[in-house]
Amino acid sequence: MSSFAVIGLGLSGFSAARRLAQTGNRVLVSEKKSRAQFLESSDPRLAGWLAELEALKVPVYFGDPFKHVQGATTLVISPGVPLGQDFIQEAKSRGVSLINEPELALREISAPVLAITGTSGKTTTTTLIGEILKASGFRTFVGGNIGRALVDSLTQDWDFVVAELSSFQLDLIESLVPKVAVVTSIDSDHLDRYLDFEDYFKSKQKLIKLGNPETLNVLNLDQPPGLELAALAENKRGSVLGFSLTQTLGDQVQAHFEPATREIVLVIESGEFRFSMSRSKMLGDHNIQNWMAALLATVPLGVGIKSTQTLIDQFVGIPHRLEWVRELEGVNYYNDSKSTNLLSLEKSLSIFGDQQVILIAGGRAKGLPFARLRELVQRKCSHVFLYGEAKDELLEAWQVPAATSIKKTETLFAALQGAHLKAHRGQSVLLSPACASTDLFRNFEERGDRFKAWVREL
Repeated sequence: MSSFAVIGLGLSGFSAARRLAQTGNRVLVSEKKSRAQFLESSDPRLAGWLAELEALKVPVYFGDPFKHVQGATTLVISPGVPLGQDFIQEAKSRGVSLINEPELALREISAPVLAITGTSGKTTTTTLIGEILKASGFRTFVGGNIGRALVDSLTQDWDFVVAELSSFQLDLIESLVPKVAVVTSIDSDHLDRYLDFEDYFKSKQKLIKLGNPETLNVLNLDQPPGLELAALAENKRGSVLGFSLTQTLGDQVQAHFEPATREIVLVIESGEFRFSMSRSKMLGDHNIQNWMAALLATVPLGVGIKSTQTLIDQFVGIPHRLEWVRELEGVNYYNDSKSTNLLSLEKSLSIFGDQQVILIAGGRAKGLPFARLRELVQRKCSHVFLYGEAKDELLEAWQVPAATSIKKTETLFAALQGAHLKAHRGQSVLLSPACASTDLFRNFEERGDRFKAWVREL
């Protein structure tokens, strides 16, 4: 019998441990935090997870991720655990298998898988794909790096499984052959975990390499990385369905946007399709790109065209992604907590046109070249409030003699208070951190929820 050690007790680790125990395997969980630190989190699920694992007789060891895993034949590594840690590399050298929760699920999933990755846009695109399929009557599971663990899909039959996959997850996935592989926007990210951009990009490329000639590869051809991925897909004899805001329809571009009519136009093997964006409530060119990707991924599968247009007209967006919170004395407040990299911040700032924004940024840095956005921040922001671990790094990157006022605070709450005092009618206050949340919060959702609660109390 195989012996599994699950490293890290987040949603992914808990779900993997539960599945393994329920299917008769020997399994233990190792969490680096002490039990007290673990339960101090505001996540109300944690005590329930521990109780459920206890009922399944799964031992959970706290405080030392190394000590209790020596006898395991397989390590199931949670996405937040860097693979370069000594005990993981030592286990690998002894022939111990390294997998993760998505790989565990993909070994058993029989339904066609639509897999989505990218630096930004992947969660929105994943959600849109799931909603389009559901609106057309397909039994659809949506999970992975979004909301639900993939192993939870194994409890019933589905027509499609829609999986958002991060670079960390792709690093340990081998069993996936996607029906559709979608790569959204690509930019530098997670350079605290990867050597450089090329090393990070290799993880994203893996989704295309996992495909076969029947895989539909949906790619952003407005970016050089998308063009590289298209060449990689063609080398594997896979189909390329490209989308573009700037290029016209052609050999590789099967979806583009016509600004005059505000229509997304698809030309694919089954015909030409037009979708009006004139009533869409989702702002910004990046959301048009997200819709193009979602449409290219689903229309070839036979979804309903009328139901899809209705969804475009009615879908209001996803929490924590440029989410409008409230208007107070003529000032609009936006929660963009999911913005954890430079590309997300860049896209969010672009949506406000010529309007000057009061920006709140900060959190835990990920090794990104913040100075790249110095000119944009100086041009688009009248005030910037920085908080968290990255505040000094951000100040050094963005502070130059200019009209923009940049100030440091210790907490997100203090940053919001400062922004509120400076804002005047007609301006917008934007939380778009460009950093991870885990210095002060459990995840970006908690960061965004706290921000929204504080804004509503102003």
